[in-house]
Amino acid sequence: MSNLQLIVLNTDVRTRSNKAFVRRSVLARALSPAMATVVGVHWLLMYVLALTAPGPIWLKILVILGIFFAYATLYRGWSLYGYCALAAVDQAGGQLDQLCSQSNSESSAKLHQLNKI
Repeated sequence: MSNLQLIVLNTDVRTRSNKAFVRRSVLARALSPAMATVVGVHWLLMYVLALTAPGPIWLKILVILGIFFAYATLYRGWSLYGYCALAAVDQAGGQLDQLCSQSNSESSAKLHQLNKI
């Protein structure tokens, strides 16, 4: 259920010409690890900058805690779009494709029946 909620929230179920399908973004899949690497390296560099700056140890600890909470919040937001959504499509995409194809075939059959009338 959580996979379906995330797929719907991320608008990965699309319609084109009255047919539903599950979107699989190749660009997001390629950029996700690159963005995670950039954020992780930047996070580490901010720690190094805080540790090597002149000042008392208590101030360095406060700065490191501030950096941690800021980046942890940003990571949570990034992971919802960049990782969790891709994992949800991987896990539930096949089942959704089957449901979409069944729905598409049923709706096209209903359209053919309406055209005969």
